[in-house]
Amino acid sequence: MLAGIGVSAMLLVVSLTAPASGESLWSRGDRVSLVDLDGAPHTLNEVVGDSVPEAGVVILYWSMFQPESRRALRAFDILAAEGRERDFPARFLALALPEYRELPEQVDEFLNRAQVKLPVFIDPGGRAMEAILKALGTSGPITPMCLHISADGKLAHRYDGWTDRTVERIRSDLADARRKGGTP
Repeated sequence: MLAGIGVSAMLLVVSLTAPASGESLWSRGDRVSLVDLDGAPHTLNEVVGDSVPEAGVVILYWSMFQPESRRALRAFDILAAEGRERDFPARFLALALPEYRELPEQVDEFLNRAQVKLPVFIDPGGRAMEAILKALGTSGPITPMCLHISADGKLAHRYDGWTDRTVERIRSDLADARRKGGTP
């Protein structure tokens, strides 16, 4: 299981078709392929882990060359660290959209300079995020954007853009999901 790994940049390379009505994203996650910088293949389900935490998974979609996205990534990394320290039942992942055809090495160098500790992946061309959004019944990826996916694989919350209030909204929504046993 790769959940909880330190800094790692991976490459998202395959798309996903929309699930049948009521189908969970997690039932399709084995079809979302990830490749790490060393070329080792993984799936979304491997990265999320054998069991989805009760508060679900929170994914940040960001761009390395967009200041708002870089701020969002740093704040999101702090939020993920708080979750690990408090043993909060949610998993945090970040997907980078390379706007200027950044090489994985460039993204990895940026992450190391920024001292980002959460798992970070690369989505060339935005195809994987578009497929995830389609599978969740929503569209229009923007950066930065954050998705809270419930334990049952449904879209619980979507946060477009990033403000100082975004972190508080995510904390509150995760706490609500935890109180409700993982359902939005």
